Amino acid sequence: MTLAHAAPAVALLAALTACTVLLLREGHRGRRKPGHGQQRPHSQHIGTAQHDRDAIKEHDMTRRRTITRTCATTGCRETSFVEYIARRDIADLPAKWQCYRHSKPDEVLSVDNAQTTAVLALHPSYVTGYTRDDPPKLIGHFWGPEGAEKGNHGIVQGPGFRAIAADYPPGTRLIITARLELPATTADATEEPTR
Repeated sequence: MTLAHAAPAVALLAALTACTVLLLREGHRGRRKPGHGQQRPHSQHIGTAQHDRDAIKEHDMTRRRTITRTCATTGCRETSFVEYIARRDIADLPAKWQCYRHSKPDEVLSVDNAQTTAVLALHPSYVTGYTRDDPPKLIGHFWGPEGAEKGNHGIVQGPGFRAIAADYPPGTRLIITARLELPATTADATEEPTR
């Protein structure tokens, strides 16, 4: 073998050696060592899975922040706590927030609203074919609000019931009613319920 024939092989071997040295310098199997370049003391466990988990957990806990928001309704003291790591996580949060009692008052049972009803309908769900000419294929039925375009729950459940969408024919409606029965009032019962 002449020197001209061996030159490409030698150049390839030199490039692979340089890559190997670079990968070993950055960590095991090309992974970047947790703590590398962050002024953390190195230990004998660098590059292990446990060390990676510990470093990630420590890193997340130090950056986690909390926003406390109060309900925008006058006189309400309900609060919401939102945890975030980066500002982009809370970019979509609305400036005003209302608690559930004030954002959806018709769904909250109370002395004045002792009964509420929700109606769900069975909606078909289709998947498109692999090619443009393939017709959509029915993959099943899912519960969703009546009048909505599609459903997204295969099972709806609550205290005392469970409705599996696959068990019912198309067009089925699920009517869920919650009714509040208050005890008979007596002369002794003058206490106000706490909220």
